[in-house]
Amino acid sequence: LINQPARSTTLTAVQAARRAGALISYDPNLRAPLWPSLNAARIGILRALPHADIVKVSAEELGFLMRGDDPEHPGSLAPPVLNELAARLLRRAPALSLLVVTRGAEGCCWYRPNEAPGDAPGFAVEAVDTTGAGDGFVAALLSGLCERDIASREALRSRSLELGPLLREANAVGALTTTRKGAIPALPTPAQIERFLAR
Repeated sequence: LINQPARSTTLTAVQAARRAGALISYDPNLRAPLWPSLNAARIGILRALPHADIVKVSAEELGFLMRGDDPEHPGSLAPPVLNELAARLLRRAPALSLLVVTRGAEGCCWYRPNEAPGDAPGFAVEAVDTTGAGDGFVAALLSGLCERDIASREALRSRSLELGPLLREANAVGALTTTRKGAIPALPTPAQIERFLAR
């Protein structure tokens, strides 16, 4: 989304995928030095939000997007504040079916339209390298949705979808990814995730 022609190409592809019935997942993964400015990053990221069904942001990214916080020095991110910022984001992107806000070792919160927020506990681990933690989290979330045959917006919004266990596992994958160096090499196997959760 940073430069043309990649930006317009990506948005065109996303719109075509949505029209074809695909669920769209979006992790803005803010990397401020790659953008011309923080303001350009905020505008660019917000422009893409209305096209997504699932959005994952960190608490710091949510503060940046909804309040203009400095991502390196955010304001208060206590749960009541996160709830208000999440509600603002949902109003800005009415097609959004699931918003997940990650909070590191504190776990994550999730938000769906017209529902009370939920949260899943995190895991305290000895972190070696946080690179790839968000990618691991999203991979676990999406693979968990696939395993539950969640392939439509209606299924994603269904009250019968239990997000707690799914996001607890995603938190575990994110945590485990920080315990080794590298992004891809640090991703855990299903057996490692199972052993970790059993402990």
